Amino acid sequence: MTKTLHLVLFCAQLCLAGCSGGIAPGPGSIPASGESVPALAVLDNAMRDLMSSYDIPGGALAVTRQGRLVYARGFGYADTDAGAVVQPGSLFRIASVSKVITAMAVARLIEKGQLTLTDRVFGPTGVLNDAGYQTIQDARVLDIEVGHLLAHVSGFPGEEAGDPQFASVPVAAAMGTSPPPSNVTVIQYVLAQTSLVFAPGTQYLYSNVGYNVLGRIIEKRTGTTYESYVRSLLAEVGVTNMAIAGSLERERHAGEVKYYDLAWCAGDAYDGTGRQAPCSYGLMYFPTIDSHGGWIASPIDLLKFSNGVDGFGNRTSLLSAATIAAMQQAPAGVPGAHAYSGWTVEASGAWSHAGALTTGTAAMLFRGADQTEWAVVFNRLPLREGGTMDDIGAFFAKVKAVTDLLAAVTDWPVGDQFARY
Repeated sequence: MTKTLHLVLFCAQLCLAGCSGGIAPGPGSIPASGESVPALAVLDNAMRDLMSSYDIPGGALAVTRQGRLVYARGFGYADTDAGAVVQPGSLFRIASVSKVITAMAVARLIEKGQLTLTDRVFGPTGVLNDAGYQTIQDARVLDIEVGHLLAHVSGFPGEEAGDPQFASVPVAAAMGTSPPPSNVTVIQYVLAQTSLVFAPGTQYLYSNVGYNVLGRIIEKRTGTTYESYVRSLLAEVGVTNMAIAGSLERERHAGEVKYYDLAWCAGDAYDGTGRQAPCSYGLMYFPTIDSHGGWIASPIDLLKFSNGVDGFGNRTSLLSAATIAAMQQAPAGVPGAHAYSGWTVEASGAWSHAGALTTGTAAMLFRGADQTEWAVVFNRLPLREGGTMDDIGAFFAKVKAVTDLLAAVTDWPVGDQFARY
């Protein structure tokens, strides 16, 4: 199986390259739901053009301005066979956008005095000092701190080194268990049978394993499951529908869209039966990728979350201003490192995070320094066979053009649609 089948993208701002497949519907044939907002009609056109160009069945976009939800619309189809149109509140897998959710939960524990950025993770004095984490091949693992995991400077493997988070069958075989392996089993495998790519804190490498570990730290400190704890925090800002995705079509949640692969996308099923599974349903086991890529959400949910941690003070906040400021720092002297909040912090002061999985998933969350924020989700990843990160980067570069469109708006809508959702 090629690593493109395991693709998880965190941020992309690369040049355009085509990766559409099939015959795309014309923009005029794409239905929309939600309130039409004349002042932001340019967004309707942009979504329809993008989805038509890349042959994406369904998507949704939401925008907030100074804490108010000013735009929330669904486009295309949540289920093409049933003719069901995407709604503004439809749920989509969000892939690596999940990481900023996990980082928020860690920040909450730090704020409550239950954790620090410099806490060691493994070893006798580590947070995860349980018996199951004692077999360690590379002694440098004992130097990993919580902050290293958040900023992707831990030295744990990334996609380039072969990502064990998506190698269900080989990892299970190596650990003598039946596939799919649990998230804990994946960590045990990494500790016992792999080496760090570099010494902790010295370089940057985007790592899904690191955020898997953060999920287990949350469980250790809270005494409950990762999903339960995060959902309790999200409820504080009015988010009640988010959950960890199901892996199979029959496990879809109420209000969740269907996902659509391009014809080429299939691979060995996560259950070890040897059957060929479509990328969207059966290739990945979502409980194993919970804290780094497992959540489903609507774009409205994502904006309720981001407006709860944006530091602007417009809505109920999940974190104090001091914690938000501290988490927006990044490790000194490590080029490319993310902020401890999990976000990419741009020179303009904007925060962003994107996510993509070859499970019909593409999503992006953006927080502008001008208090304009937006979230977008799709139910197909437009990746051609043999496609690369450059192809996905090109797609997200087009998605991010939403920022330029919003920068030109001078007459913002009044009112707040959050009251409806």
